[in-house]
Amino acid sequence: MSKQGLNEEQFKILEPQMEKWVNRNHYGRKLAPWRPVVNTIFWVLRTGAPWKDAPRNKEFSHPSTAHAWLGRMQSAGFLDQFLEGLLKLAEQLGCIDAQRRSVDGFFSSGRGAGEQVDYGLKA
Repeated sequence: MSKQGLNEEQFKILEPQMEKWVNRNHYGRKLAPWRPVVNTIFWVLRTGAPWKDAPRNKEFSHPSTAHAWLGRMQSAGFLDQFLEGLLKLAEQLGCIDAQRRSVDGFFSSGRGAGEQVDYGLKA
């Protein structure tokens, strides 16, 4: 996925699951097109950037729309199922090498730093 969003091959893999979820959970007014929404969600999850920094073009939705969809996906339990399915598919296709897995972390000292810091506050 680049700044242009999902390519056709990626889209075809995701489409069946998204269509099923969108159609099952659609009530009320017409929903925003889900492909730009998914592009925006994946961009934010992949880069770790704030929602406000998401690309603004026809391939991406407004960040508030994508954020709302992500909340619905998480509360319905769909996001976890969807990502697990993608992981299984990637493993089946040989896209993931289990020998090269790693975990990344970010550590930051409390505000003010130093030994006198207790839960981010200086003593």
